[in-house]
Amino acid sequence: MNKNPLNQRNYTQMNRNNTMQNNNSQDIDKRLEYLYLQQKQLQDQILELKTLSENNKNRNNNININTKKPPSNINMQSLINNKNQKNTIYIDLKASDDLGYLLCNVAFGLAASYKYNMNVSFTNYNKSYDIFKSLKIIESNLINNCININEPNMAYYNKIKLDPSNSYLLSGAFKSYKYLDKYTEKVKKYLFDNMDISIIKQTLADTAQNKKKILLYLPDNDEYINALDTFFINKDKNEYKIFLLSDNNINSEKYDIDRINEENPEKLLILLTLFDHYIIRDDPLALLGYYFRDNSLATISLIPSDNMCINFNDIIPDTKLYIDYLKKLDNAYIINLEARNDNKIRSTREMLKIVNKPEIYKAPNEDNNINISLSHINILKKAIELDLEYVIIAHDNIKILNEMNVLYSINTIMNKCNWNIIIIGGLCIDRKINDIYSRIISAQLPIAYMISKKYYNVLLNNFIEGYNKLLIRPDYPIYLLDEYWKKLQDNEWYSLTNKYIYIQDNYYNSDTTMIDYKDLFKINNINICDYLDYIPIVELFNIQDISDINPIFHNYKYIIVNLLCSKVERTFIKYPIDLLTKNNYDLIHLQKPFIKNAKPLQLNNSDVFNNITSNNSSAYLLNNYLLKKIINNPNYIINNRFNYSVLRTAELKVPIFFDYNDNEWINYYNQLIK
Repeated sequence: MNKNPLNQRNYTQMNRNNTMQNNNSQDIDKRLEYLYLQQKQLQDQILELKTLSENNKNRNNNININTKKPPSNINMQSLINNKNQKNTIYIDLKASDDLGYLLCNVAFGLAASYKYNMNVSFTNYNKSYDIFKSLKIIESNLINNCININEPNMAYYNKIKLDPSNSYLLSGAFKSYKYLDKYTEKVKKYLFDNMDISIIKQTLADTAQNKKKILLYLPDNDEYINALDTFFINKDKNEYKIFLLSDNNINSEKYDIDRINEENPEKLLILLTLFDHYIIRDDPLALLGYYFRDNSLATISLIPSDNMCINFNDIIPDTKLYIDYLKKLDNAYIINLEARNDNKIRSTREMLKIVNKPEIYKAPNEDNNINISLSHINILKKAIELDLEYVIIAHDNIKILNEMNVLYSINTIMNKCNWNIIIIGGLCIDRKINDIYSRIISAQLPIAYMISKKYYNVLLNNFIEGYNKLLIRPDYPIYLLDEYWKKLQDNEWYSLTNKYIYIQDNYYNSDTTMIDYKDLFKINNINICDYLDYIPIVELFNIQDISDINPIFHNYKYIIVNLLCSKVERTFIKYPIDLLTKNNYDLIHLQKPFIKNAKPLQLNNSDVFNNITSNNSSAYLLNNYLLKKIINNPNYIINNRFNYSVLRTAELKVPIFFDYNDNEWINYYNQLIK
């Protein structure tokens, strides 16, 4: 059976080197054994070679298989056991001198060596930290015949599998507890045995005075105050001592905070392991401090970096110990037609990701532009009547992806901007202010938006004015709610820089017309229109677009890439999702041309695939490993087609997606429905 190239993590040059190496392997083994057994008889010859050895120091470790006289300073048995640097992990530390970065790399190298029972060495290290005293350091020019793997991602975990029969040169960020696997304590002991930590421990304990210790390790005062407010809900402040590790001034009348100003990074690392609650950024040193913490039950509030493109499941080892400091929103209303009960359930579930108790506003059953305007007007009037600080209006076809980003961005705008409107989701032309929020130039088709109390009357008057004109001229699009409000849009209208809110459906009703908004909402190369169970469906125009897919999808074990096909309703898919995921395929075609006499698929029937070697589909299931390969290696997609020569691929015998030409499959499913 042919091995799958995807599971070998190799490159063309490495294959070439390994081929040469394997061709010579048997000859080398025989010659080395012969030389070792004949060593005593060759003593005179060894002495004669000493002079030659001294004059050729750079070649001391080379063996010429055509020479019967080995260099004298070679331990022949050692050479036999360690030829070609097999079973070794090399970690390249050249990217940074920062202790946090170095520690992530070193910790991963040690953990991987324990897991795979391999040797580990480190190269390009030019610092003198005590914590790394026991590491084996090697010059980079002595490393060869290795498989090179670079893992630069700071935001999530990318599983790396190693084969002990090979050697690897690894570099990257490795900023996830998952890289430590189950060896966290073993790695900690190896590193911390090189340092005296007793004095630092005792000093902090004396300062804490038998109280539980809270760590603040943040650049922004406002952030840790908000996080403390959340933490102390239902807790007694007198039971805790709060420490700030920062050079910033402390401005808080609410909390008694001690500042620790420690410039030595190794002492700082020791301090970072000694707390009972952590309020930190996703800084490498702070995270390693939490992973190596003394108190295994210590809780954590993680405040992401501004790019917000992190996977919390890869950063937080135990979600039970995670305390979310972000406050969910209130005062949210979902506009829902009584006839669309399925949308009511679905949109409520989505809105609960960012709000506490969304309310359903029952709109008139006749879905037209006049009733849409009237619904928004009535919700605004209710917000004025209840004197709400803000109100959120959402439609019942909302879909929220990466709610942490959405919630963080909204909270930031509310706290730092003088805002009137926040477009949470919709079609926006905006000007980026930073990685969190942008300023609106033009906005329409609001899926969800937020209105400040001070702006209620201004917006309400605009809505009523446009509504009255629409009653007279319903055929004039300039009087539509999301067109007429454009005359108000100014510098106090904001949007989220990262667009993670979309419409559930590809089409939107406007009077009697079905409008295709699929392309309009293709923002940041993300368009989640649906899920297949837990697998996100990503709509793209071309296969080539997969290489530029938004990083948020890098976190999923599987994704479905849909090139403008329609999905079969889950009710009529006659087999469990495990059949799609628990198999040996890298790529599965989910749409295909019709085959006559197709038979219904039975539950738990594993015979659902045909092996294929060419492309005839417009919908695909990819596993995470293939996705990463496509992103990092252009050879996996060539001329907008998958390179099937390096993939294990199959197609579903009966597809679950169909395009506009698949009338036979549509008829097939209609028969199943009957």
